[in-house]
Amino acid sequence: GRPLKITRFRRSNERKLELIQKSRAVVLLPQMPYMEIFGIAAIEGMACGKPIICTPNGGLKDLVVNEETGFFVETVEQFKQVIQLLDTISPEACRKRAEKFDVPVRTKMYRELLKSVADGNRW
Repeated sequence: GRPLKITRFRRSNERKLELIQKSRAVVLLPQMPYMEIFGIAAIEGMACGKPIICTPNGGLKDLVVNEETGFFVETVEQFKQVIQLLDTISPEACRKRAEKFDVPVRTKMYRELLKSVADGNRW
């Protein structure tokens, strides 16, 4: 196959970042069978200080703190309601939440957990 053009990938990431920065919120509404296992788009949105509007499934329910860094919605009516509440979400709270999923932070956390278990402590 053809080699991946890095410049095209870089441009698409720049465009995505531009769109997130201009938005009021990031909306992620995966439904079965399409689940967000981790939810990188949620982390990217929160890192830009944007609230996340999402369904409470997959990895999103572990990433987003309802009414603190975004909102969980399951119906169109709930979606309409939370649109009116976007200004209640602090951009700083969103960024702080995203920082908790930074690779070095997570690596340190997992190392500490594994060391604790190896030392005989309960999981």
